[in-house]
Parts: sequence; C-alpha cells; structure tokens
Amino acid sequence: MAVEAEFFSENLGFSQDYITSIPNLSPPLQQQGMGMGMGMGMGMGFNVNQGIVCNPCSSSINVTESNIMPCLAFPQPFSALLEKHKHEVDLYLHIQGERLKEAVKQHKRQQMQLIINSYESRSNALMREKEEDLEKMRVKTKLLEEYLKKAVEETEAWQRIAREKEEMVIELNNMLLMVQQNLSLVSQQNNIVNNNNNIISGENEENDVESVCDCESLIGRAGEERESEETEKKLFGCKCKWCNDGSLCVVFLPCKHLCCCKVCEPLLGLCPVCHSVKQGSLEIFFS
Repeated sequence: MAVEAEFFSENLGFSQDYITSIPNLSPPLQQQGMGMGMGMGMGMGFNVNQGIVCNPCSSSINVTESNIMPCLAFPQPFSALLEKHKHEVDLYLHIQGERLKEAVKQHKRQQMQLIINSYESRSNALMREKEEDLEKMRVKTKLLEEYLKKAVEETEAWQRIAREKEEMVIELNNMLLMVQQNLSLVSQQNNIVNNNNNIISGENEENDVESVCDCESLIGRAGEERESEETEKKLFGCKCKWCNDGSLCVVFLPCKHLCCCKVCEPLLGLCPVCHSVKQGSLEIFFS
C-alpha cells in the first residue's frame, strides 16, 4: 500500500499570495501553484505513486485516481517544481541578503563619514589654536629681538662713553705729571738761588762795604723772591676767571681749560675762556 502524504497550504510553508508575489517565478509555475492551493484547500491530498487523492477527514466524497488524473495532470514531476521553487526562494533570500549587506555597508560608510567629519572639525579647531599660538610667539619673539637690539646699542654707547672718559683721565694724568715736574724744577731753581745768595752774603760781611752790598743783595733777593712768588701764583695762585677771587682748581670738559674755582663751577654752563658748552668738570688737588 502506498503511503499517502497530505499537503495543506499551512504545512507547505507558503501561501497562494506568496507564490504569486515571487517576481522570478515563471507563469506556468504560478498557475500550477494556484491550482495546488485551491485543490489542497478543498481537502485533497497527494500520493507520490497515485497522484492527488481526496482527504477522507475533510470530505465524504472519495475521489479516485481515474476521476482526478485526467483533470489535474502535471506537465512535469512535482519534485522538479519543488526544486525550482526552492531555487527561487534561495535566490530571493540571496538578493535580500545582498541588499541587507549593502544597507549595512552604507550605514557603516555614513557612520565613518560622520566620525571623519567630527575629527576634521576638531583637528581644524586645534590647528587654528596652534596657529594663533604661533602668531603670538612670533610677535613676542619680534618684540624681544627689538629689545635685544636696543640693549646692544645702549651697551655700545656706554662702552664708547667709557672709552672717552678713560682717554680724558689719561690726558689729565699726563697734565698733572707735567705740572708736578714744572713745580719740582721751580723749587730746585729757588733752592739754587737761595744758596747763591747765602754765599754772596757771607763773603760781603767780611768786607767794609758789606752794608752797601747787603742792601743790593737784599734788593736782588727781594726781586727774586717776588719773581718766585709770581711764578707760584701763576701755577697755584691764579684767580678764578669768573669771580677773580677763588683759586683755580676745576677743569672744564671737553675743552680742558683750568678756568674757575670750586664755588663758581656749579653756576657756569660755558667755559669762561673759550665759551664752549660745559659737558663735565674735574676738580684738581695740588699737593
């Protein structure tokens, strides 16, 4: 006895609407699928060896093979139809899977683009901040370079002034040495004159005419003393060129004239000798 297998629309796993909605399903298969759905909905069964038979539970009418086969003959075996249907279902699932993969890829691309855009905006903001910091550093560097240049110029100016002052000090030292040498020469000459006068006065005392000679020697000695005093006055006792009272002890710079006393020096802005502008002064102490 052949084993009967009943196929109902809910047991096949697809409905009539699903069979007709498959786009790649051929028209003959769609018609056959519709016929199968209608027949199975009426309570018919299918036997592999006998064909379609009636389900005894769903209807009281028995349909024999001789009555049904001429009406519902299949152009090809049912297994081939199932295989083709399975292939079409696999194709449909494959297409849907590819669409899903493409949708996932598109979503990933969108997410990556959003991430890239956010990182680009952040990186651009950071770059702008760094550029602003660099610009500030350039401005500060420029200011520091200007300050350094000014400091170098001031240093050179002070060095030049220091060299000029050193030269002035050297010249003044030379002048002092010359004055001291002149003073020593004058003192030596005065000593020689005094010794000669003493010798002459001693010899004249032995003679009878010592009185006349003494008078003459006294007159000569007085003249010599007057001359030495005048020389000393020229060297030490010269009066101030401004007040004609104080002794000369201040040298004006840069003209280097010994021209005034210590009292008048703060009051004068010009040299009394050459009338040049006073830039500085130096007090001289005579020993």
